[in-house]
Amino acid sequence: MKQSEAVILTLEKLGGVATLGQLNQEVFKIKDCEWKTKTPFASIRRIVQLDKRIFKIKPGLYGLENRR
Repeated sequence: MKQSEAVILTLEKLGGVATLGQLNQEVFKIKDCEWKTKTPFASIRRIVQLDKRIFKIKPGLYGLENRR
């Protein structure tokens, strides 16, 4: 599983809307995804900022585009 897919799945589990802090706590509970990076929180932040399936509600709060 790709890291971006893990972030999307975590957002779905959290009801389609989550803060960056909630994502940072919950995304590592997905066992199928490996985070072999020295900066996993920066990777999560990059994914929520650049992925077209995620939109920014306000600073630090993100939602799924299909639940807008």
